[in-house]
Amino acid sequence: MHFYKKNKYVFTRVLLLPIIQFLRIIYQNYFLATIMNSEKIEYYMQVALAHAKKAHAIDEVPVGAIIVKDNKIIAGAHNQLIHNSDPTGHAEIIAIREAARIIGNYRLVGCDMFVTLEPCLMCLGAIFNARINSLFFGTYDKKTGACESVLSLASNKFINHHCTVQGGVLERETKALLQKFFKEKRQKKPLSANSGFYK
Repeated sequence: MHFYKKNKYVFTRVLLLPIIQFLRIIYQNYFLATIMNSEKIEYYMQVALAHAKKAHAIDEVPVGAIIVKDNKIIAGAHNQLIHNSDPTGHAEIIAIREAARIIGNYRLVGCDMFVTLEPCLMCLGAIFNARINSLFFGTYDKKTGACESVLSLASNKFINHHCTVQGGVLERETKALLQKFFKEKRQKKPLSANSGFYK
């Protein structure tokens, strides 16, 4: 204690100051660089929405997803369940497969996903297994949403991996596209009450 009081100035300048400067550099160059602002989040969701419109064009439920790494879009997809006769053909699954192929790794560490509809149980499980960093989704799915609408897996403490989740990004636009699709479906052929389709 006597040594510290006598050499307080030296202790502060020689030991603490370099540590503080190092932490400041890490904060500025890493944390600030990885934080997305709202404009960028909305831009990426617009791109995902464009993929959803591709699904609409081929009479699939209009859901689109993209995956971003280092501020670059590395994968994008839309629903293709009917088109490919594939019950796993959700936009999220297809985008994950494409991103993994491009990266050459089944772990998508440092990647973020943007999808127009809250992921279902299958897709959120794939997102967790891929080790995706952050998930942004558009409208909430009151039928099968696994983030918080029906299930709350994103906050389940028993799951060994989680990603940060933000819902409601461009909710009005993403919801409107789905409503338009199912309105067109109902006009052609009324949906049964237990169809499970988004209304």
